[in-house]
Amino acid sequence: PTPPTMVKHNSEFIFLVDCSVSMLGDSIQKASECLDLFIHSIPPESYFNVYQFGTSFKKLFKQSEKYTDETLNTGLQLAKSLQANLGGTDIYQPLCDIFAQENRHGQRQIFIMTDGEVNDVSEILQLIKKNSTNNRCFTIGIGRGCDSGLVERMAKESNGKSDFVQEGDMISEKVIPQLRDSIYSFFDSIEIHLEGEEND
Repeated sequence: PTPPTMVKHNSEFIFLVDCSVSMLGDSIQKASECLDLFIHSIPPESYFNVYQFGTSFKKLFKQSEKYTDETLNTGLQLAKSLQANLGGTDIYQPLCDIFAQENRHGQRQIFIMTDGEVNDVSEILQLIKKNSTNNRCFTIGIGRGCDSGLVERMAKESNGKSDFVQEGDMISEKVIPQLRDSIYSFFDSIEIHLEGEEND
């Protein structure tokens, strides 16, 4: 018999962290905790990068780097030092930068941690949907004032999943299920052919 086809593990993980002024206080602390756990938990042999965004954005590495002890420690140092000091909230531009990069490691998994206070919602959703074949978004809405609609729709447009972190929540209960769901590829087109049947 023909052996079953194995589903390839996804191996590139990008983390977008909202460092705008609206994240001041508990929100940026929650984002820091989420990022720390994400980086600790991604699979060995993976590639990853971290974007901080506000009015502008900056990234930890020029392009995704392989997960090693050295890159792990660099990422964890960033997670511990996050500050809400990048002005307003612009998710669109860092997403454009990510989508413009070649998918060298299969489907890319993008984790967005934000309170979602943006003005260009429709443009963001269109951009995510346009690039959803090779990029899947997982979102975590942070704080009481979070735009839950945007957080949920960013994930939905790319067949990802969304969740929310509020005061008192266990971070691991939010991060680990999302990371687990992201590891295997999402199938959006499946054909079944039955041998011996006259009709397909």
